[in-house]
Amino acid sequence: IPNTGYVAVGIVEKYVQPVSEFYVKDELGHDVRLLDQPIQAHMGEHCGNPDLEEQVVGITWLRTLTKENAFREQGFFTANQQSVCKFRNQFTLDKLIERFGVAQDLTEHPVFF
Repeated sequence: IPNTGYVAVGIVEKYVQPVSEFYVKDELGHDVRLLDQPIQAHMGEHCGNPDLEEQVVGITWLRTLTKENAFREQGFFTANQQSVCKFRNQFTLDKLIERFGVAQDLTEHPVFF
């Protein structure tokens, strides 16, 4: 969360896709379009326009914190609030692994904090 800190760790399960092509599982386990779900976001405004259409990534969340318990330290890498990226800043990665209790071998897989 910008100016607040890190609040979650997860594994990227579905790589970036246009929102119009992104499917999730419903409560019965069926694949359904994300845009057909009752979400509180205006993500479908530019469907079909490859330059403006929202892009989404599927993440399985492993651990989450409340905003009030967000983790932040001086010198942490910070990215755009809406980005998924591979960490290259070892200081930040080491501190997040420790704080979220993530196994070191998990960092060899796509990880999102």
